[in-house]
Amino acid sequence: MKIGLYALLTAGLLLLSGCSRDEDSHPEVQIYPVLSRVTGLYFDRGDRIGLTISRASGDYVVNHPMEYDGSVFKAAAGLLWYENARDSSTLTAYYPYSDTGAPTQFRVAVEQRLGYESSDLLGAVQRSVVPGKAPIGMTFYHLMTQLSVKITNQTGSPVVEVAIGGTAIDALVDLSVPKAVVRPDAGSATIRAYEVIPDSVYRAILVPQQATLTVSVSFGNGETRTETIENASLESGRSYNLPVVVSDDSALKIEVGLSGEIADWVDGGELTGSGNTGGEDPDDGEDSGGGTGTEPGGETGGETGGGTGTEPGGETGGETGGGTGTEPGGGTDVNPDDGSGDTPQGLDYEGEHYRTIEIDGVVWMADNLRYKPADAQIGSGLWYPYKDDAAAVATKGYLYDYKVASGGSMSANPPVRGICPEGWHIPDRSELQALAESPNRPDDFFCIAGFCTVSEFGESRYGDPQKSLLMGVASSSTMCYVLSFTTTTDPILVDRSTRYGMSLRCVKD
Repeated sequence: MKIGLYALLTAGLLLLSGCSRDEDSHPEVQIYPVLSRVTGLYFDRGDRIGLTISRASGDYVVNHPMEYDGSVFKAAAGLLWYENARDSSTLTAYYPYSDTGAPTQFRVAVEQRLGYESSDLLGAVQRSVVPGKAPIGMTFYHLMTQLSVKITNQTGSPVVEVAIGGTAIDALVDLSVPKAVVRPDAGSATIRAYEVIPDSVYRAILVPQQATLTVSVSFGNGETRTETIENASLESGRSYNLPVVVSDDSALKIEVGLSGEIADWVDGGELTGSGNTGGEDPDDGEDSGGGTGTEPGGETGGETGGGTGTEPGGETGGETGGGTGTEPGGGTDVNPDDGSGDTPQGLDYEGEHYRTIEIDGVVWMADNLRYKPADAQIGSGLWYPYKDDAAAVATKGYLYDYKVASGGSMSANPPVRGICPEGWHIPDRSELQALAESPNRPDDFFCIAGFCTVSEFGESRYGDPQKSLLMGVASSSTMCYVLSFTTTTDPILVDRSTRYGMSLRCVKD
């Protein structure tokens, strides 16, 4: 019996050892989404994509469901790479997942009043990928078209519904590009748009197409007014604005007026109405959009680091450990005494004390800024850390948009003091990059405080609570340099909208 038990234990240990070696030699497939979806600009935990891995010898997996855990997509039961680590493959993915298979055809919903997320088809492709332990960075592109109807209501009755008629709802999808086009035999339908801002902004996801559209606006008094847009050209991955002025007479007027950048979508410009319903003639205008990128849709406002297929977004991998920011650890404590508010223990500013640390000769705040400008209002350029937690400000600081942080200055020429203490400034691009790459940065230097996404219409929403953005100076009139990091990934330098709510740590001049 003893011999038999010993043999059994020995065999078990060998089996476990063999499994361990197998997992080491066949790492798990993980997908890092470089760009994300329309509704919140970032994937939510529990979202699922379908993944296909194809090699020259055939498909390794087809339409395998992968679930987002807040940082990467993983298979629920674990999906290991194939044996030959030198054998390259092509990865294609799409969102939202369907158990019927990867879509070659797709239909947008005609009823979008309760939401349009299910109609927002995204596609991604990454070629020449070889197995490795690092997550694979994949850029997801919007394959449909977004139309935002912006209403100026001059009547005495509120808008209750906006509908877009004459639009095809069926598309042909090629995920190998990825791209979508209208199905040639698709019939037309009427789509009821989602209410973004009551009586003001309504939005729908449409199939890319060229068609004559009918926009109908219904009011609380039972009246409906209609305008026609002839030969509207809607391209895949683009967002269009449709300004509508409803006067107190019988007219519904389509006007022209280009708005600003729309994060994650290519700005397709304005659509103009060419029909006449008895009101004034509409203004003439052109589609100002035109993607300049070489990737599908010519996307803008995404990650600056392009994934190589082995590293997400060009990042170096590793872990930051997340950290709470309560102990900087490592580095060199600063002990200046120059009248700027610095003390041997750190920095005193507007009634708050901040720890400071020197990293590679640059003096940083070791805490997120907790200063609230006198004219700043919560929810308008200033937010509590995730989620609306006023008590967390003491340890995580506020989230600021760039306008508030820079004190109203949109200058991209450093140094930019903004709301930093005298003698301190908002980090510039080189300072952020050096911080991200420094081997002397303490592991727990960063503080996970979340972030806030803000649309062009002022809609704000908290992003992934396990992710933070550390603000730098403006990179353009609408974007700023940012360090993006999570509890499990190293910081990478990206561009983000100046409207976003982000953490701020000042650097000493």
